[in-house]
Amino acid sequence: MIEWLREVFHFFVGWVGKNAWLIFGISIIMVIASLVLIRYLILWLPADYFLRDDQPSDANQHPTLRVVMVVLRNILGILFVLMGLIMVLPGIPGQGILTLLIGLSLMDFPGKRRLQLKIISQRVVLNAVNAIRMKSNKPPLQLPDDVHSNQVKNA
Repeated sequence: MIEWLREVFHFFVGWVGKNAWLIFGISIIMVIASLVLIRYLILWLPADYFLRDDQPSDANQHPTLRVVMVVLRNILGILFVLMGLIMVLPGIPGQGILTLLIGLSLMDFPGKRRLQLKIISQRVVLNAVNAIRMKSNKPPLQLPDDVHSNQVKNA
């Protein structure tokens, strides 16, 4: 058993050594893409996004198109969540928490709104998001009053 693990370890060390430039290039592309996409998506959100209870209506879409769009949006959301989880790790560059928040916003699951509010209500996250919005002359995100009172208590 230990010999098998040793062989796997040596394979990965050898593979990483041979492909270090490829891995480095992919990570640089991911950092740049995440910074651009996160900035775009943060600016795209309406200021009252977290105050709204209504979901955009897909009633006018063809049922097949609606299903395809939901599936694609959830797949994209899962990819953003996975990238965010990787970027949260120490030593990995990128905006992990913001990438997670965008990924969660794209997905559909029970308790989504509560989780989004919990993440965005963290002072560091909200300040980072609103700083990005202010640089582009967009109004800051508005949060429900009960989230603001919890944020003040946690400060």
